[in-house]
Amino acid sequence: MYNGKLDLLQVEALGELLVAETDAQLQQAQRQLSGELGRVARRWADELVKVRSWIEAELDFSDEGDVDAGAFGRARNSVMALRGDVVAVLTGEAHGRRIREGFSVVITGRPNAGKSSLLNALTGRDVAIVSDRPGTTRDVIETTVSLEGWPVVYVDSAGIQESSDPIEQEGIRRALSRSQRADVVVSVFSHDVPELDVVSNGALGTVRVCSKADLGGCAPVGALMVSSQTGQGLELLKLEIIRKLNASGPAEASLVSRERHRRCLVETLECLDRSLAAGLPELAAEDLRGASSALSRLVGQTDLDTVLDSLFEGFCIGK
Repeated sequence: MYNGKLDLLQVEALGELLVAETDAQLQQAQRQLSGELGRVARRWADELVKVRSWIEAELDFSDEGDVDAGAFGRARNSVMALRGDVVAVLTGEAHGRRIREGFSVVITGRPNAGKSSLLNALTGRDVAIVSDRPGTTRDVIETTVSLEGWPVVYVDSAGIQESSDPIEQEGIRRALSRSQRADVVVSVFSHDVPELDVVSNGALGTVRVCSKADLGGCAPVGALMVSSQTGQGLELLKLEIIRKLNASGPAEASLVSRERHRRCLVETLECLDRSLAAGLPELAAEDLRGASSALSRLVGQTDLDTVLDSLFEGFCIGK
């Protein structure tokens, strides 16, 4: 809330609240709607105004007795502290984005390993076409569910194999691409379909699944025995996915969940870093103006008049 009105961040959060489908998404939207990120960003902006006023005072009014000759050094210390705060908020960005968009759980394996049947069993509905004919799935199929409050996007993909069919080749390319970008990879194989030689490892790890457990056999060490027909092992598979999601980051909802937020904060950080590397106050001041501009795009507006007001309030200049 700023001047009695919702700021841009809260308006975005209201939109997220209206479309939230899981507990995690709801909690994150509520935290962002509370205006916490806006308050943090305005506090940073106020600190930048103060720091910029110190540097401007040393540049333009160094001959005034009230101006501290060590203002530039004090400004650098404040910028270093501010930089640490920005980094801390940015650290949770990936987690926040996953909560907002859903954690990607990609089911991969060779043709006819039981991937589509597993997707249908996990979601409880006929999402993917199931056939005994290998290579039925040609494109990426997605469906979103709530798994113990976590938003999860299950992804079924084409079977990985050597192929001369251009359409199947494109499906395989997409399957490999999604596996490489997955949060969790579910590698599926069975007694009659061997496991992939090289399995893409998701950001949060891989779960190995030996499917078609209803046909008999034993799972290799480190793999779960699952049957999409009888439901055997499905709950254990879900629990393993949940365990990996729980290890993905702090349970606390993130302040940052949109690419726009990330870009503004990254630009702020880059400007702060350049100001710290600058050898001259003039250069540092210009970079800090860039940091203020990035924060203004995030949540509010900081202009030159604000800096001048701070400068003349803090020093007995021109009196």
